[in-house]
Amino acid sequence: MNLDTLLKVVDGTYKVLCDGKEIENAENLNEKKFVVESVSATEGMVCIQVKKNISTPNDLNEEWVKEHIEKYGTEPNIFDGC
Repeated sequence: MNLDTLLKVVDGTYKVLCDGKEIENAENLNEKKFVVESVSATEGMVCIQVKKNISTPNDLNEEWVKEHIEKYGTEPNIFDGC
């Protein structure tokens, strides 16, 4: 679940933490830069721990991807080469 969806369903007060520090205005976070790591509740406060998203999205504009599409007519996938 992404942070935006989670914040919409939290009923009550919450705080969002990253590396042990509270993030102000968490609802304005760039969703692609953070992922939810854990959710807990203590004394009526929902604590949402996020971490920086270190995954790199597949860039279909890379030269090797364009060459693959030109050669095979499809985007690369995990089954190529089998």
